[in-house]
Amino acid sequence: MNFREPDQAQVIPALKVLGEANRLRILCELGLECRPVTDVINATGLGQTNVSFHLRVLREAGFVRAERRGPFI
Repeated sequence: MNFREPDQAQVIPALKVLGEANRLRILCELGLECRPVTDVINATGLGQTNVSFHLRVLREAGFVRAERRGPFI
């Protein structure tokens, strides 16, 4: 599969974000649902700090977005 240079500039950073196993696990657990961090923690077994860090990276890369629902984001 050949990517043109402009395409590589977009694909490579996304693959680097998804190349981390915990981030991929978090995305798979989320699916298309909007879920609070506590649900992600329970589903993955990862610690709160770890999940929050990975969610921030995923958010900055455009894979997830934060949404406030009452006390939850």
